[in-house]
Amino acid sequence: MKKNKEKTERKTTFHFDVADKYKIYKGEKIKLHAKNINKLYNVIARNILTSGVNINGYTEISSSNFKQELSNYSYYINTLLAEGVIQRDRYVIGKKPFGYRFSEDFKSKMKINRITYVQKKRYKSSIQNNNKQNTIDQYVNERLYQDFKSCEVEFDLSINQIPKSYDSSGKYIDIGKWFSNNINLYRWRNGYYNYMVKSSRLYSNFTFLSGYLRSSAIKLKNETLKEIDIPNSFPLFISILISKYIKNATDNYDFQQYCTHVVHGTFYNFLTLKLNELRNCDNTDLNKDSEKIYRRLLSRKEVKEIFQIYLNGRSWRKPYLHGQTPYVNEVMEKHFPIVHEFIMNIKNDKTNVNSKSALYNLVVKTETDFIMGIAKELYSNDSETQVYLVSCHDALYCIGSQHEIVYNVYRKHMDNLIKGLVYEKKEEPNGCDLFVKRDSKLGDEIFVEESTEVLMEEKEDYRTDDYWNDVFGNSEKEDMDYSDIDEENSDFEDWYSSPE
Repeated sequence: MKKNKEKTERKTTFHFDVADKYKIYKGEKIKLHAKNINKLYNVIARNILTSGVNINGYTEISSSNFKQELSNYSYYINTLLAEGVIQRDRYVIGKKPFGYRFSEDFKSKMKINRITYVQKKRYKSSIQNNNKQNTIDQYVNERLYQDFKSCEVEFDLSINQIPKSYDSSGKYIDIGKWFSNNINLYRWRNGYYNYMVKSSRLYSNFTFLSGYLRSSAIKLKNETLKEIDIPNSFPLFISILISKYIKNATDNYDFQQYCTHVVHGTFYNFLTLKLNELRNCDNTDLNKDSEKIYRRLLSRKEVKEIFQIYLNGRSWRKPYLHGQTPYVNEVMEKHFPIVHEFIMNIKNDKTNVNSKSALYNLVVKTETDFIMGIAKELYSNDSETQVYLVSCHDALYCIGSQHEIVYNVYRKHMDNLIKGLVYEKKEEPNGCDLFVKRDSKLGDEIFVEESTEVLMEEKEDYRTDDYWNDVFGNSEKEDMDYSDIDEENSDFEDWYSSPE
């Protein structure tokens, strides 16, 4: 029997640290209620999370979205614009609504007092294997899940606000990631678990967090976690694949130079240097344009993002980031031709309907097999001292007291992994940067977060419809038909509610 279409209760609300405002309008003192200001902040926050932002940080919001929350929203919006709390771009009739963003000054001061989350039925914690090609050992998967469930989340907005981080340019606060971190920590602390294997990768509440929070906000057995990660992970496993599939590749000088950069952890530094050398050059030789174009230099984080686009994008489409088209194809072809040819051959394989993602899937599987191999040995040899691990793509996290044990096994596996590569050796005792111990440290309240190999994937993942629908329900309630939805098990409830 069909149920009547009705407005469902929204699921999540940020309660920002705002107070009533008073303004003089036509000689009268008018009160702007804090609860109404909070409604508008939530509309902007919701849109940032579900729809993302453009290259200038604006998220497009139609007037109907504001009207659904507050009928007289325009006076509030104009006041917030005049005070510099929010900023707005231009409106194009029939093409685009206004875009909104929080100002940098307000983002740096923004605080959340509490979060409310409404759900009729609590998620059941379970291991989900959503990929038939999942190769993670069942015993390892179960042990990782057990350790994940044993994690303790330190999250109390009444005591501390979580730190904010900058975007890949290093200039602007990534407020969307801050909102996402707050929600993920809140949900995890309150027993809403996400744990699944998809495309040979393990995803969980832990992997959805920013790196600095994994080492500061999560504890296991009353200890903070320490990270052991693989520097230059994707470039490294590409070198492993090339040495495996291309005969005599290790005799190629350019490939040896590539392996040297990868093993010593300088690949992204080298790529950043070469890409920036072209940023302020005369474009005549590159695009037959006699005009000299000057552009700002790329940050290392941006270069890592560009390399991900280079790997995952279509071969005929040049990587595009922040309004610019860096010449990563040209740089890779010039300096590492055997690597570029290997990547392009896989992406151009017309016999494979999934050629666009074939390279990514191959690298991810190789990376996961390596990480899970380390975990398997650690779990298999813990009869005397039980080892506790949490996995995050190209890294393993362990409790501080067991860092030496985990690191030694990691080093043994890494030695075995790179023994077939030819690269220039270092004179330092550690041998190469793949063996340098890294301790995550929390710096200032706002800092530039070091990017990871999953930067692009994370950015896409925490903004996909499936993820937000699963966590918060569908936010576009005016377009939803609830007539055939079972209210008891609905995944389509709106996730935002008006503050009381």
